[in-house]
Amino acid sequence: MAGDPPPAVTRVDPARAASVVERWREQHPGGAIVRLRADRALDRTSLFAEVERALSLPPWFGRNWDALWDCLTDLSWLDRPAYLLVVTDAEQLLRDSPQELPLLLELLRAATAAWASGPVPTAFATLLVTAAGEASA
Repeated sequence: MAGDPPPAVTRVDPARAASVVERWREQHPGGAIVRLRADRALDRTSLFAEVERALSLPPWFGRNWDALWDCLTDLSWLDRPAYLLVVTDAEQLLRDSPQELPLLLELLRAATAAWASGPVPTAFATLLVTAAGEASA
């Protein structure tokens, strides 16, 4: 439906990624656009390191799923009105640990819901830039 919010996690073809990001930027002035390189997030350990780098996570980040949840649902150190996580080369994401991908995607979806239902509803979305095409993930 036209009034429905966009999906929490969306796949987009690289040829359209720039226009999707630009449209998001126009809809969310001052929002943070954070780029995560999936080619640097091939397993759980490297994923946590890449997310830590991309989001400038605080020193207390424990490099585990619970700590990632805590950080994704806080982001107070970025202090922005909205957040877009752009994952480039997303087909590489957790390539060496494919069993971890559903957990990550669910965590991102749940973070979107948590931000949307918080005291100050806030946009939080993830864009998976992948040659696999466009769809909700």
